[in-house]
Formats: sequence, C-alpha cells, structure tokens
Amino acid sequence: EERVEAERLAAKDSARKVEEAKIALERACKAEEERLAALKATTKSEEEKLAALEEQGKSQKERMETERRTAVEAARKSEEERVEAEQLAAEESARKAEKAKLALETAHKTEEECLAALKATIKSEEEKLVALEAQSK
Repeated sequence: EERVEAERLAAKDSARKVEEAKIALERACKAEEERLAALKATTKSEEEKLAALEEQGKSQKERMETERRTAVEAARKSEEERVEAEQLAAEESARKAEKAKLALETAHKTEEECLAALKATIKSEEEKLVALEAQSK
C-alpha cells in the first residue's frame, strides 16, 4: 500500500513536473511568438522606411533631371537668342555698309559731274579768252 501510495505520489509529482514543463514550454513558445511578431513589425517598419527613402530618392532624381533639362533648355534658348541677335546685328551692319557705299558712289558721281562741269567751264572760259585775245589783236 505504501509502495502504491509512493508510486501514486511519484506519478502525481511527475505529472505536476510535466505540467510545469508544459506551462514553461508554452510560455517560452509564447515569448518567441511575441519576439517574432515584434521582429516582423520592425521588419515591416524598416521596409516602409526603405520604400519611403527609395521614393524620396526617385522624386529627387526626377526633380534634378527636370532642373537639368530646364537649365539645358534655357542655355540653348539663350544661345539661340544670342546667335539671332548677332545675325540681326550683322545684317544691320551690312545694310548700313551698303547704304554708306551707295552714298559714297553717289558723292563720287556728283564730284565727277562737278569736275566735268568745271572742266567745261574752264574750256569755255579759255575759248572766250582766246576769242578776246584774237579780237584785241
């Protein structure tokens, strides 16, 4: 009877220890599950941060590309305007040179006409002088 009682107590003690081990194992399992859930939440948070950083980088890259294109376009337009202004200035200069050339040609022609008129006047005066000299003799 004592042996049966001792075995019963030993079995009861063993069952209690198994139950305690089971409870300890369940607690450890629960703690691991909580740690895993926390890791998953941290991972998700880090992934969201990474996605946000990638989006920010993409936006910044797009903004920089837009600024670069704008600057290139402005430089191109400025260069086109400068070239056009130089071309217009060259054309204006050419027109003024042509006008000055025509004015010089007109002045030269006028001078030649004046010279011819003077020569004709001198010749006429010489002929009058010769005629006067002939009359006076």
